[in-house]
Amino acid sequence: MLAAVDEEKDPRNLLITYDLIYMILKRYSVAIGPFVDEIFDKISCYFPINFTPPKNDKHMITPTLLKGKLARCFTASNLLAKQAIPFILDKMSATQVETKIECMELLQAMFSQDGGYEWASLEKHVAPAVSLMIAEYFNSPEEGCQRKIA
Repeated sequence: MLAAVDEEKDPRNLLITYDLIYMILKRYSVAIGPFVDEIFDKISCYFPINFTPPKNDKHMITPTLLKGKLARCFTASNLLAKQAIPFILDKMSATQVETKIECMELLQAMFSQDGGYEWASLEKHVAPAVSLMIAEYFNSPEEGCQRKIA
């Protein structure tokens, strides 16, 4: 299944792909250990989502829908935490405000008590995440980033 999603661009197929990956991560978390790196590679290559639906899109696929499904994959299993959190923290250095906001939203989901990672997976990432958010808040000239942090 993972080989079939290489370089997929069709948003309809991506929605199905994200649902399948989410289901695999949730239901077979114990068995996927040997494939965690490959699964992470398959979902991380799509972050951040950069999608503009065509005019008169009959499929009604929105960037918000794609972002939500992808975020759900990132947070589906604690096994992804050791790669996902540093990956997202690194992406925070992007110059695009939209990317920074998407990173902040995903970090919030990762650290959430409702569906985020377990504390054991988060513990070593708390200090770098908090430091980065504080730096972003005080050094970002973008109001959108500051509002997201506050």
